[in-house]
Amino acid sequence: MDITKIKRELLEQKKSKFKGNIYHYCQVNFAYNSNKIEGSRLSEDETEDIYESNTFIPKKEDTIKLNRNEKSFDEDNPRYNVGGFKVVPNRIGLIEVVETSPPEMVEKDLVDLLSWYENLSKVELEDIIEFHYRFECIHPFGNGNGRVGRAIMFKECLKNSIEPFIILDKDKSFYLRGRREYKNTIKNEQDIFAEVCKELLNFELSE
Repeated sequence: MDITKIKRELLEQKKSKFKGNIYHYCQVNFAYNSNKIEGSRLSEDETEDIYESNTFIPKKEDTIKLNRNEKSFDEDNPRYNVGGFKVVPNRIGLIEVVETSPPEMVEKDLVDLLSWYENLSKVELEDIIEFHYRFECIHPFGNGNGRVGRAIMFKECLKNSIEPFIILDKDKSFYLRGRREYKNTIKNEQDIFAEVCKELLNFELSE
């Protein structure tokens, strides 16, 4: 996989708003799968409609206009502290519970995590997986921790010339089992992403 070409095309296609290729694929599939893992009911088609037209038609067939400047549903709820770290304790899971950092420890735990990561001599896939696992165990926000964490993984793979990947909702059960299952799941997702890149980036442009 030519990571340099992927990065170049992602940037160029984003800038030119080019549809139907790798940037559009990443944009729609990342949003659909990452939100679906967190319980979103939007279909793939509805997700794509949002990116295509800034609208979507729900089942009752009323077109809803989306306004990017509107407040989120959580913005006025002090428990979520939108834009800041969590102020209310949270945890991962209800049956197999993973305890997370208490609110008063979030900043310190994040500083420690970033210090470890930034001092690595070379970042490997396993390091990105470890960072993600530890980030999720901190669970620093009132909402959106998984989505932020998965976006960081995608970004850090590209930054470090590692095959990127999108965690698919169909593999959610493996992904949520934790660090022991991450590597096999992610390798599978890398293979899927590589096949998409092989198809969509099979071209050369003359300068």
